[in-house]
Amino acid sequence: LLDCILHADSSKVTANILGEQVRYRLNTPGHHIIMNSLAVLAAAKLAGCAMTLAAEALKNAQTVEGRGNRVEIVLEAGAAPLTLIDESYNANPAAMAAAFSVLEMVEPKPGGRRIAVLGDMLELGRDGPQMHAGLANPLLKAKTDLVFCCGPLMDALYQLLPEDWRGGYAKNSQELSPLVTAAVKPGDVVLVKGSWGSKMSYVVQALQLLHANTPKEKRNAL
Repeated sequence: LLDCILHADSSKVTANILGEQVRYRLNTPGHHIIMNSLAVLAAAKLAGCAMTLAAEALKNAQTVEGRGNRVEIVLEAGAAPLTLIDESYNANPAAMAAAFSVLEMVEPKPGGRRIAVLGDMLELGRDGPQMHAGLANPLLKAKTDLVFCCGPLMDALYQLLPEDWRGGYAKNSQELSPLVTAAVKPGDVVLVKGSWGSKMSYVVQALQLLHANTPKEKRNAL
């Protein structure tokens, strides 16, 4: 990586790929995505692909469900939408920090807030509680306004948070979902992240069901 310009919804990159300089755009934000793209281009060059074409193709890459997918949710007709950042597929300390950096770059609409909804990072061994508690400073750096947590490990983080940061805590994502949906408002930016076993996709689904055009029977499904 030679240079990059980070935006809330994209990145501009200048890189040297095995001796060949290329410039390209990614429509998926985040420094971690840029680093992934370097590996993709290195593999493409070794396979004999033209770098200009490979780099150009990267701008068409899209995020997938649970891996940074961004959804605009209309809570009230005529009001600013809620922006949902769905990172519910996986989590570890490095991935959390990367997601918080993206959250920091996304500016809430007027009156909105940055909200983090976090589930346990699993399979971290004996240092798990300490690693969860260590997320407090990255959250502060990301200018987070409100934090919701679920799971026994995330309790270590929640107990460290100042009172005015605490949105709500529950033992699992199913019990946390109504706390989150009751608190969000138009203009908010909401990041949902946790290990797959934390089932944070349940919170994602609950937020999506708040969309103004969602039939009542679907809204009642949870």
